[in-house]
Formats: sequence, C-alpha cells, structure tokens
Amino acid sequence: MTTDPFSVLCEAAQGWGVAMGAEQLGLLRRYVSQVIAFNERTNITADGDLDTVVLRHVADGLACIPVLRDLALQNNGRPGSTSSPELLDAGSGAGFIGISVKIAWPHARVTLMEPRLRRFAFLSAVAAELALKDIRLLRKSAQDLGPRGPRFDFVLSRALAPIPKALAWTLPLAKAGGHVVVYQSGAPDPATPALRRVLSRAGAAWLGARRYRRPAEETDRFLAVFSVNPAPGVGEIGARGRAKGCSPHRTASAEGDPH
Repeated sequence: MTTDPFSVLCEAAQGWGVAMGAEQLGLLRRYVSQVIAFNERTNITADGDLDTVVLRHVADGLACIPVLRDLALQNNGRPGSTSSPELLDAGSGAGFIGISVKIAWPHARVTLMEPRLRRFAFLSAVAAELALKDIRLLRKSAQDLGPRGPRFDFVLSRALAPIPKALAWTLPLAKAGGHVVVYQSGAPDPATPALRRVLSRAGAAWLGARRYRRPAEETDRFLAVFSVNPAPGVGEIGARGRAKGCSPHRTASAEGDPH
C-alpha cells in the first residue's frame, strides 16, 4: 500500500510545530493538484510528480513557518509591527513557498513575485481557484522592484541566485527591522568576503541558520536568516544555537560554504 505523501508531510510539519486543520490540508491538496495538472499542459516546474511536489517543495514552504513566527513574536510591540506580517516570496515560481505559507499561516499577507509569464499566469489562476485572501501578485523580478516599491516584514528566497547575489536583490526589499530568509542546502559562512560586503552595504546582519530536514531525507537543509537595520540584540542566535526568545528548533552554526 502506497503511503499518502500528505500524511507524511503532516507528520513532519507537526514535528516542526506547524499544525494544520482539515481545511488547510484540503487547500494544500487542491493546490498540489493544480500544480500537477497545469504542469502537464505547460511546464512550470521540473519536478511534477506528486511525491516530489509534496515532500520536497511544499515541505520547504512549511519548514520556514516556525522561523517566521518566532521573528514575528520578537517584533510584536515594536513600531510598525503587526499581527498580520507582510511577506514577499521573491521568485515565486510555482508558488511552493508563498502559497504553502499562506495556506498554513493564513494571518500572513503574502505577495508572490514572479516575472515569467507562464508561472505568473499559474499563480493568478491558483490564487483565484483557492479563494486565498490577502494575497497579491507582482509580475516583476527582485532586482527590478526599485527603491519606491513596497517593502516587507519578511522576504523569502529559494533557488533565486547564489546567496550573495540573492541578498543583494532581496535585502533592499525588507523593511527596517525586517528579515530575509534564504533557503540553503548547506549553512553559509558569514565570514565569506562577498557575503560580508553585501551585508555591510545593506546595513544588514547575519542572525544564524535554522536547520531542518525534509520528510524521508537523510541530510539537513538550512534557512539562513538576516536582519535589516536590526535593533541591538534582537533575534541574535545564542551561543547554543537558539534564537533568543524562540521556541525550541534545531539551529545550525555558521559552518559550510555558500550555496
């Protein structure tokens, strides 16, 4: 008997502290069905089989939610903070990160930014099909948004570019006190000259890397977290690898090469 990938996903998500009800799980199923059906007609992802979409791509989307919630809790009470944070999925593609986050964390106000027409058309169609509220679409690239464009509490980047370039594009899109989270297959080294230059130019700081593991995989992946114009001490990764004020969650030291 074949194991339902959504059951495997839910078990992993619960381990990360992301609990989903029947309505949210139903929306995820409908979303994934739309991805697979659309991909058969026009290519929007290289990985169009059910298990890969659910256990790799949607899992990545859910894995960042504990990090975002921890950071949002730290920001509560600060000027401009809100219980409905604004989140940008930069280079959204098929929406695996932004739509998955929106479904599992409905209070977030999510913007999907995707310059490529086929993928943008899919995102528009699926957002309407799922009747998702507080979701916005931008047909732009991260480097083209410009200094007068909107700014966000959180900017998420997965497979956008090597990390120095991804940060050069995404750090300017975060509000003062906001955060950029970059998906990595290995923990970046904050002492790398290229990374230090980008952070210095943007007035940003490295906070650390959170470690997670996709369902049925044996290697860890990382969420590299950066803060723009951070207040002193806010969100620092403690000596034992936990972000101050965060709930328990495995955290990586700053080891490894940029990816």
